[in-house]
Amino acid sequence: MIYKPSTGKIKDNCMFFAEGKFYHFSMYSKTTNYNNDNVKYNNVYLAISNDGVHFADYGCVVEDFCQNVWAMKVYRGQDAYYMNSGSFTEDGRQAVLKFWKSNDLLHWEYCPHLDLVAPSDQNVRLDCMNVFYHDNVYYGFATGDDPSWISCDGKNWNLANGAIDTLTLPQDQKHFEIADSFEHDGKFYLLVGIFGHLGHSGYGVYVYTSDNPLGPYQPALDNYRLNGTTLRWVNMWERCFWKGEDLIA
Repeated sequence: MIYKPSTGKIKDNCMFFAEGKFYHFSMYSKTTNYNNDNVKYNNVYLAISNDGVHFADYGCVVEDFCQNVWAMKVYRGQDAYYMNSGSFTEDGRQAVLKFWKSNDLLHWEYCPHLDLVAPSDQNVRLDCMNVFYHDNVYYGFATGDDPSWISCDGKNWNLANGAIDTLTLPQDQKHFEIADSFEHDGKFYLLVGIFGHLGHSGYGVYVYTSDNPLGPYQPALDNYRLNGTTLRWVNMWERCFWKGEDLIA
């Protein structure tokens, strides 16, 4: 799949499959001028496909939001579809997840009462929570210093005591981003983006796995490095999505 919107430009994205259609959501700026100070990714753009290859523009499903809408994740909650996205607190910290709700994946309503703010008082990052459902519990893994969350309904979240073994990383490692989380064949997986790991100064994606939803997650020795052999930022945030019973990367 190679997709480009007819106007504007897209950035971080996610895919969701429902009722025979592929829904491609992405950060969206209405202008394509990278040097323009007025560039704002304060929209979410949607394209739809019947085959997962050929996509047609649908348009903005979140438009002219009051703040930038960073990378998003769409999932099915108990009562509706939900989309969360990294965003900013009123004092400008990228430490909050914003939530939207939809019944049809086309019309989205912002739910300010669901805002999830990082519990730390520091200027920490909280960005894009990836969600999976297991044994009547929703588990969320976000990028940031407070990565693991838990919910009974998919919309009200509490901080969880998850564990990720990062002892293999350099002690000064500052870039550790959870790109996706999912369950497959009775095991639980995290796809993690890391800069400058294993002698590669670019960005790579690595696989962590666990026998329990909250870990401890450890490097998957058989397939640790998913990709990342370039100095360019072209392998960022590898993600998977479910097409019925099939897991697609």
